[in-house]
Amino acid sequence: MQEIEQIILDHEELIKKAIFKLKIYRDFDEYMQVGRIALWKAVKNFDKTKGDFAMFAYMTVKFAIARELSKSNDVSQNEIAVEDEVFSNIEEQSIVQPCLEWPEWFNNLKEEEQFLLKALFLENLNLKEIAEKYDLPYEALKKRRQRLFTKIRTMVNQRK
Repeated sequence: MQEIEQIILDHEELIKKAIFKLKIYRDFDEYMQVGRIALWKAVKNFDKTKGDFAMFAYMTVKFAIARELSKSNDVSQNEIAVEDEVFSNIEEQSIVQPCLEWPEWFNNLKEEEQFLLKALFLENLNLKEIAEKYDLPYEALKKRRQRLFTKIRTMVNQRK
């Protein structure tokens, strides 16, 4: 347990950067806690053969915070003040997408690559769930994901 606490302390700035990037100024401590939990999950799920931990942790933290932000937006969107009266639980409300600011390289991806990233990180689906939900072959998705992450790493490294 001591090890994870040290990792969280070492990556506090990473969590703050994700919060700043998403332009969150209220409930800072709540989003810091969401970021810490996401960082803990990133430590558990990280595969050293797949690349750099810092980038994986940052993306995991950022998307977890964005999902939480989306949930809180859903709640605040349900409360509308009209002439000093508050109506809650509007049934015909549309689904709110998280306020994400995709990196520059995102627009250079093909539409199917963008779809895969959104399914993985916005919808928080794993490959089997994506395959079932969208009726796609699982093995093909594995290969696409591998090629996509390699492509992203190449694009990010070229910008450095």
